[in-house]
Amino acid sequence: MGHALREARRVVRSTTNLVSNEPPFIRGVLDVRPCTSDPVIYVRLANGQEVRCGPIAYKDTAVNRHRHAEQTTQKALSKGLFTEDAKRAFEWIDEYDTVDDLVTSVEEDWSSRILVEDVALRMMRIMDDALPGAQPLIRHGIGVRLLNKKTRG
Repeated sequence: MGHALREARRVVRSTTNLVSNEPPFIRGVLDVRPCTSDPVIYVRLANGQEVRCGPIAYKDTAVNRHRHAEQTTQKALSKGLFTEDAKRAFEWIDEYDTVDDLVTSVEEDWSSRILVEDVALRMMRIMDDALPGAQPLIRHGIGVRLLNKKTRG
């Protein structure tokens, strides 16, 4: 992560050599990544109400990779390599047609996560008891920020 930030800083433009109509990302890095909090599974009932089933947990120490990336970014900011010019967090919602689709997605697409049995069983019970139209979903946080190259001086 540190090497990637140094390389990004090397190749982006500084504020002193910008053309006025260029977009802001030409002089910086757009940092987009998941928040370290656990994504949570819900079942959306036909009436729109959502029932919480539980989190999708990290496998072993996978959360440490996200924490390390954040620490490295904070270090680059404190060293003055970049300035944090914009920051926003938002919630991303993955909707699935069936429980099987959600389980398959977690197993195949979320390599650092694991769906624990209790949460999966709760989701299946809620879906079985629900009226037609219920839908499983995952809510998770995404962070995005613009890191602009800081000129030394």
